[in-house]
Amino acid sequence: MKRAVFYHFLSTKAKEEENKRKRKDPHVHEWEVVEKRAHISPVKEFLCPWEIKYVITTKDLGPSFELSPGHVWEHIFKHWHQSAISRLTIDGEKLLVTIRDMDTSTNHNLIFSMCKDTGRFTIQGDWYKDFVERRNLKEGMLVGLYWDRDSSSLHFSVLDNLGN
Repeated sequence: MKRAVFYHFLSTKAKEEENKRKRKDPHVHEWEVVEKRAHISPVKEFLCPWEIKYVITTKDLGPSFELSPGHVWEHIFKHWHQSAISRLTIDGEKLLVTIRDMDTSTNHNLIFSMCKDTGRFTIQGDWYKDFVERRNLKEGMLVGLYWDRDSSSLHFSVLDNLGN
């Protein structure tokens, strides 16, 4: 685990009042040392809005990657045209989607579909070859995804290698 020092530059009103009662300087900054497990590069975290963060499980290391309906409706479909959403959810069509691997700057065309029974969404096609095998994904790794409106593609990155 990594240790980090966090400074508290702004006090709560209650803390200011307490310092006044104790005759302490109300503008003294406090700090604390905390330990954190995950290490996501601050640059990667700042530059890309990773709306979906997901820890890889054993079932994601197979031929498809599953996304929850909540994530898809909230973070992906809000950028899509209604006709594309209807073709996928109502008509049951499988749509070709470009997934941009931000770590390797490569694009991969995969199939995006919805399972009518469960309502869950899957990314299929060359998922295993293009991501699991090529990126050596392991159970426990933290990945991030977001839909980029400018390129009309799903962006992907390994945010933390917790699995190793």
